[in-house]
Amino acid sequence: MQRRSGKKLRTRSPTLTALTIFFLTLISISLASLLFYSLMMNTARTEFKQMAQIVSNATISSEKDQLLDVYAEFHKQNSDFVGWISLEGTSLDYPIMQTIDAPEYYLRRDFNKNYSLAGTPFLDARSDMENGNSLIVYGHNMNDGSMFAVLQNYLKEGFLEQHPAFECDSLLQKRHFQIFAVLHFKDSPENASSYYAFPLDETSFSRCVERIQADALYETPSIVTWGDQLLLLSTCDQNDAESRILIACYREKQDL
Repeated sequence: MQRRSGKKLRTRSPTLTALTIFFLTLISISLASLLFYSLMMNTARTEFKQMAQIVSNATISSEKDQLLDVYAEFHKQNSDFVGWISLEGTSLDYPIMQTIDAPEYYLRRDFNKNYSLAGTPFLDARSDMENGNSLIVYGHNMNDGSMFAVLQNYLKEGFLEQHPAFECDSLLQKRHFQIFAVLHFKDSPENASSYYAFPLDETSFSRCVERIQADALYETPSIVTWGDQLLLLSTCDQNDAESRILIACYREKQDL
């Protein structure tokens, strides 16, 4: 007579099965999210590159009217478009958006108003792109080097010598801005009121410029006077979420 084996069949614990399913589901969701994020970033990056190429081609033509026609076409596509910011020799080459009623609307939106983690550089709601004496443009400091990530390089003095000026065009004018200060500071209400100012007269303008120059990382030979249009480019610090990088520029009266 054959003996039955004393071994019992092992069955998987219901708890172990549930945990396995849970972790496999979690991994699947994470991979799907990562794929969605990658596709979304690639789509936005491709769109901005195409726009930048159009602007570049119009600029190379040396026909100012042609460049302004390009900006007019962008404005037709999206009336929130107010200008273009670029830094020669770098990847910083983007449209500037502005929404008065919703100041941070483009913080997480691309040019076509779709959700985008990188967002689009946008102008402070208090700024007047055409006639304001102080323009403040915000942009993310992305890990992939896009948007305002290039500004991180200004924390090293040599980069300022190689890239001393920005192009920041409005819809009606091609404009050149010279850097006069690079700031690196902790984000706080006090610092925000000191650096992100909108001086309305010569006295407040001089105080604002003096305060920025006094706290700058490097000395520059630039002399900024009342009537010069200011351009402030603001982004966060990749290495310290509580710190900000501010590049202060000016457009001389003669260029107006």
